[in-house]
Amino acid sequence: AFPALSRTLRVPTPVSPPASSPSVTPSTAGPSGATGTVRIFLLRSRPGGGCPEVASLTRTLPTGSLARSSVQALLDGPTAQERADGYTSAFSGAGNRLRFLRLDGTTAHVDFQELNDVVDIGPDCTAAAVREQLERAVERFSWIDGARFSIKGSEEEFYVRLLGVAVPA
Repeated sequence: AFPALSRTLRVPTPVSPPASSPSVTPSTAGPSGATGTVRIFLLRSRPGGGCPEVASLTRTLPTGSLARSSVQALLDGPTAQERADGYTSAFSGAGNRLRFLRLDGTTAHVDFQELNDVVDIGPDCTAAAVREQLERAVERFSWIDGARFSIKGSEEEFYVRLLGVAVPA
């Protein structure tokens, strides 16, 4: 399990995609605005055991900020139908809160208020699953080439304390 971290929520203006992004399939506009079909990345057990694989699923999300919405959908976890179909996530519960996603050129900076409900999915699996799910959720968009993650502004808190790995160069 991971140590609980006390945080205060602040949500700045989300990042919006360029109007001509090929990674987004426009859909219909509903009462809450336009939507787009995007891929999110959940976990699925491998035949024979071992660490779960990261699997791509399609979801329809609001287009106001697809990258941010994709990360939030990941934090929210699988829908009831996705769970019934055998999908899980390294994220579970209300203890996972996104502060912001901002772009610096083509690098996305994703900051969390807290990640208190990260699920321990087994030795040597948790850190890899958390990182791969987040990186794939963010780097899926054509306007994002890389991602950096932090908790309350601290990359060390995310990489070293949560994942147990060195902060990337």
